[in-house]
Amino acid sequence: MDDLDLVITGRNGDKKGDQIYNRLTDSIFKPVLSANFKHLCGEYPTATAFGLWMAVSILSTGIVPQYSSFGSVQSKPIRRILIYNHYQNIHHSLFLVSAC
Repeated sequence: MDDLDLVITGRNGDKKGDQIYNRLTDSIFKPVLSANFKHLCGEYPTATAFGLWMAVSILSTGIVPQYSSFGSVQSKPIRRILIYNHYQNIHHSLFLVSAC
């Protein structure tokens, strides 16, 4: 976790679906800045692609958009991002994206 600068999750406001994201951001992801993406694009089987686009955009600009981080404060440059998403709590995906 020490190597991560940002964790992007698929949290979208669905109470049942967000439980796993909440558990992880309150435990192992707690020391890492977090952001979300599904509240921007919706829930669908390939929504992780939107999260991947968002991660690449953050790495390109160096800025985590306020509308995705909900009050989290960016305190260091973003170089390595972990994306975690699930679809219907059946299909889980993890992507590690890093700047060159």
